[in-house]
Amino acid sequence: MCNTSVSADYFWYEMSYQELEAIFDTIKHKKRAEWERWRMQCFYSMRLILKEETQPKDLIPLPWDDEGQPKKKLKSEEEQRDIFERMSGKKMLTP
Repeated sequence: MCNTSVSADYFWYEMSYQELEAIFDTIKHKKRAEWERWRMQCFYSMRLILKEETQPKDLIPLPWDDEGQPKKKLKSEEEQRDIFERMSGKKMLTP
């Protein structure tokens, strides 16, 4: 399961729905923080090779970036390739 410091008996037989919700929110928050930290590390590593000024959300979008906003249409492979070449100044290899 996960590290919640709660005994299995208490978790399965005595815990209320409010307590469960609090635990799940905590786990969700921790996972989100881990992903944000990973995104920032990758962003600063990639920033060395990028020519354009960009934001972490532009390079590595995460599901919660667009919460409360209408969904965007996915870009085609050709559009993705153009963006990569424009930002890095290098040709992208095609399979």
